Amino acid sequence: MEGGAAQQAWNVIHAAIALGSGGLVAAAALLLLPGWLARLLKLPPEHSGRKFISLLCLFVALAAVCVAVYVAVSQLPLSQTWRARAERLTLALITALAVGFAAKAAGTGFVIYRQRVAPEGPAASYINLLRKLVQIGILIIGLVLVLDQLGYKITTLVAGLGLASLGIGFALQDTVSNLSLIHI
Repeated sequence: MEGGAAQQAWNVIHAAIALGSGGLVAAAALLLLPGWLARLLKLPPEHSGRKFISLLCLFVALAAVCVAVYVAVSQLPLSQTWRARAERLTLALITALAVGFAAKAAGTGFVIYRQRVAPEGPAASYINLLRKLVQIGILIIGLVLVLDQLGYKITTLVAGLGLASLGIGFALQDTVSNLSLIHI
């Protein structure tokens, strides 16, 4: 009996260590990594790449916390059902973070492109439109992935999204043909 209690106590200690180390990695990623990367890449203070570096460091920090929670949950004395639920939820959170990072990174890339190519005028408006469409597309794909990881049946949702995108494609056909007249 005492061996089981001692093992559970060690598991709780391991979970606390995992959470603490995840917090330390997150703090280092937020406080130290942005400046270090900016100095390594020799970016001036006003450079647009610093926003991307800050975003990347935030993603690393949140991912470190999610991984720490995942490891901590695996150490806690939970039933198999609760352990499986907690692991699915943690993986869904990591996926949501990665998708959010991808959408934000794509948006930042479009903003940098617009600043270099067409800061003003109709081309800038079209680049902004394309940026929003790409970000929304990435977020919809991410939502489907997260729902799948949480155990929801997504086949009907995917079929509905396919039909909706087909309808949107036909509706925007004339608008997209007008975009080809403007050279970026």
